Parts: sequence; C-alpha cells; structure tokens
Amino acid sequence: MDDDILTTNIDTLLYPLIATAVGILACIVTSFIGVYITKVNRVDQIESTLKYQLVISTVLLTPVFFLCAEWCLPGRFYMTDLTVVGESSEKQPYFVGICSTVGCKDIIKYMFSMGWFNYWLLHRVHDIALLLTST
Repeated sequence: MDDDILTTNIDTLLYPLIATAVGILACIVTSFIGVYITKVNRVDQIESTLKYQLVISTVLLTPVFFLCAEWCLPGRFYMTDLTVVGESSEKQPYFVGICSTVGCKDIIKYMFSMGWFNYWLLHRVHDIALLLTST
C-alpha cells in the first residue's frame, strides 16, 4: 500500500470541492435554460420545467464527475470497507465517479416518484407567488 493518500496527493482532497464547484456551474447553466429557454407561462408548466432542469443538470454532471475523479484521484487507491472492520479494498477513480453519478440519478427517481408531493408543493409555490405579486 502507498503512503497516506491525503499527505502525498493534495488533488485527492480537492475532489469534493471540485465536484461541488462544477455542480454549482451546472446549476447556473440549468437555471439559465430554465429561465430563458423553457419559459413558464402557465401554472401547469412549472412541474415539467423543474423536472427538465433536474434531468439537464444530471446529464451535465454525469461525465463531469467521471472526469473530476480521473483528474483528482490516483490510478489506484484503498478505501476502508464499512462492512468488515479493519479491511480495505483497492479502488479506481471510476468507482468514485459511479458513486457520484448514482446519487444524481437517485434524486431523479425520487423526484419523479413523488408526484403527489410535487403537486402539493406546486400549489404552495403558486400561492406564495400570487401573494407576493398582489402586494
């Protein structure tokens, strides 16, 4: 096993920061698309536009997570196995990219399966928007 990965490779520490930074950039691009390209003119368009934005951000972030992992992480590294105390297994950067991407895709599955919650939330947001514009 190599020396401690945290003391020999500062890029390893930067992966969470870089992944967060590119996530913010993807959100900015996605918001731009949501505001200027897919205009919302009716209440029934709000939910579909939000879902489009979620899909667009996931599509943007999927390759970026893999690129960030390849750039920041060493070719092979060891991670502690959480199921067996004291054991560690060898991993490669694509493993971290897969974990990050699965998180995005799980959010999409959760969002699309929560139709009733979206319906309830949509009306709350609409009520607040009406309240703010009426004053």
